[in-house]
Amino acid sequence: MDWSCWSVSLVIVMVIKLQVGKASTEIPPIFVFGDSTTYVGTNNYLPVERARADFPFNGIDYRDAKPTGRFSNGYNIADTIARLFGHKRSPPPFVALLRNQPFFKRNVLWGANFASGGAGLLDFTGRQLKVITIREQVEQFGTVCNNITQVMGESAEKVISNSLIIISIGSNGIFDYLLYNDTHNEEYFITTVMQSYHYHLTNLLNPGARKFGIVSVSPIGCIPRYRVQNPTGECIEERNLYAQKFSIELEGIMQKLSAEFEGMKYSLGNSYEATSYIIDNHLAYGFKDAITACCGLGKIGAESPCLPNVTVCQNRDDFFWWDRYHPSQASCEVLALTLYRGSQKYVKPISFSQLVEDI
Repeated sequence: MDWSCWSVSLVIVMVIKLQVGKASTEIPPIFVFGDSTTYVGTNNYLPVERARADFPFNGIDYRDAKPTGRFSNGYNIADTIARLFGHKRSPPPFVALLRNQPFFKRNVLWGANFASGGAGLLDFTGRQLKVITIREQVEQFGTVCNNITQVMGESAEKVISNSLIIISIGSNGIFDYLLYNDTHNEEYFITTVMQSYHYHLTNLLNPGARKFGIVSVSPIGCIPRYRVQNPTGECIEERNLYAQKFSIELEGIMQKLSAEFEGMKYSLGNSYEATSYIIDNHLAYGFKDAITACCGLGKIGAESPCLPNVTVCQNRDDFFWWDRYHPSQASCEVLALTLYRGSQKYVKPISFSQLVEDI
């Protein structure tokens, strides 16, 4: 995963040009599920007061400096993964597509983004925020599959099976569990969330989904929000241990499902290992700072969310972190390229790019 001799943006542009050279029919539809790491504005359409980012300085490096709802200065990891597969960016939010009924059935043939900031694997995660749970996201995918069948007829099965299912979820459940429970039982919690993950993956497989790009939980104990709580300024290891255990158990779930469902292919990105490596070697990737939030207030920019009245850094590509929870556009580019082309240390049993080799 050593891109240090190259500009990451240049590498991504080169890969995108190769992908765009394909016939449009070879660019797979992409369906994105998860939380704020892959979310592109779903909550803009909901009666949600928090878990929103449709205001400055979010989007400061997006087209026309538009705050789209992404927790990013520009694109997030869902956008960059989609670009690597030949799309312009992540598909729009499902709820936005649904509002344009005359073109809904046609537009969903290219994909949809169901992710909702604040969502988790358990139904009660994000419930107070009134976001769209992973259960509801999977149900929305069922609606899309029904519409694809209506439009494509007998060809629908192939369209759905060739579609890419991108999922990034899990950190919010860990945040909530450690915050709201006086006693912590790691084994119980991990078992519970893995049962939920298995259930929801099965409900994506049953309608015909077969190609999965899964992003595991990153070292959440190292985000600025938690570093600032540690008197030493170091990562909070208890949270990291939960993230590590999550990744280990998720690998077992994916192996089990791939043995049960014929034709299933998956690529499991070890976000924990990849992110840890990039942070530890941030200078080699062009980042001058892998601790401080670019947009925020107080110590390491982590004592306030990214709001219009806070301080925002000028050289945003120098920062790994955008706000106190989320990576910057530049770091998402590095992470996405690692998933797309990385070694088995970071993504296995195959890379994301290999998911579409037979299309």
